[in-house]
Amino acid sequence: MSQPQSSANAQPAAPAFPCQSFPTETRQARLLGIYPQRQQGQWMQRVRIPGGILSAGQWRVLAQIARQFTPATPLHLTTRQDMELHDLSAEEVPIAQQLLAKAGLTSLGSGGDTLRNIIVVPCSAGRTNEVPNLLPLAGAIEQALAVCEGIFALPRNSRFPLDASKAAVVRSFTTLRLWQCSATANGAFRSSGQDR
Repeated sequence: MSQPQSSANAQPAAPAFPCQSFPTETRQARLLGIYPQRQQGQWMQRVRIPGGILSAGQWRVLAQIARQFTPATPLHLTTRQDMELHDLSAEEVPIAQQLLAKAGLTSLGSGGDTLRNIIVVPCSAGRTNEVPNLLPLAGAIEQALAVCEGIFALPRNSRFPLDASKAAVVRSFTTLRLWQCSATANGAFRSSGQDR
């Protein structure tokens, strides 16, 4: 049986998503994917898209949020398969998060020192018969890691890319900490972690 942790060793709790009010603590805001912009009083809200796949309904909700709160600023698609909403006010962030949550989207873990995203290289999403579909694996990893103790208190931000392509596209990603899961010639998977 495991020993209870002392309060000195306890991991910081994850912030609640969706937030009910704008977070006042910087660490909590970052774990919720909220970052200040150069313009005073303007905020960027990052949205996690594990595997880089959105449903049509989720796209509509993101478009609705952008039209309602940031009509002069387009949605930003990141190289890490996240979306970003720019130019939100502090009052709009909780409302945007409520709408994201209703659509089955989250921003929890999209910033700060945590596992940022499960990235699936597009040619590894099972769209051809040549490579396995890694999207179910991405979903399983996402669910398993979301409940891991300490996942929201990593020493640095991390990404977990999955790549079944023959070209090993994932090597083109520049990250601070990278776990790679690649398909081998016999269909098995190999994983590795490395600093970059």
